[in-house]
Amino acid sequence: MLTYEQIVNQLMTALISNELKAHNVKNKLEISSLDKEFSCTCVLGKNKAPHLVRAKLSFEWDSHLTATSVYGSDCSFYHDDSIECMHDEVEANASIEFGIAYNIAIAKGYENESQKIYSELMKVFKGIMEHENFPNITWEVTVNNEGMTFVSSINATQYWEIDVANTQIISFDGILEEVYHILQGIEELPFIEKGE
Repeated sequence: MLTYEQIVNQLMTALISNELKAHNVKNKLEISSLDKEFSCTCVLGKNKAPHLVRAKLSFEWDSHLTATSVYGSDCSFYHDDSIECMHDEVEANASIEFGIAYNIAIAKGYENESQKIYSELMKVFKGIMEHENFPNITWEVTVNNEGMTFVSSINATQYWEIDVANTQIISFDGILEEVYHILQGIEELPFIEKGE
């Protein structure tokens, strides 16, 4: 089984090979449960700051996965081989939920165009994605002093289940190539806030 560190290394290598730049890379450790969490923000490698279109990549790694990846799930570590054990019939099933959240800032003049924004985003997603795992789109709505509402930003989030039970390399290339093309497609939309 792959370790947390191996997965992070494979992910960071795949980011570079797919022309994505990683920013704000975090490895968190929850001190009571010893669960780990990885997150980073990625942007197109050619872009300069400010990065108004970006994707946050993340996954969680519980302490059971750490124990299994370091010590294995072999019962002989825990009891004599002659003792019957339910683990003999259970296959190792270890996976992580890999999250991708696209963060999109809306340009002035388009704040009330939610239907247009939604349909244009879905065109980008459906034009690039060759699967049915489309992102769930959520809107951040702001209310001004006069009580008028408008869209200020959008998050489009999707999740992938990734098997980590074997010791082979995880191919993040397909997922990250898609992230690259999605970021590129989103940047070309007219309602996206542009940097100076």
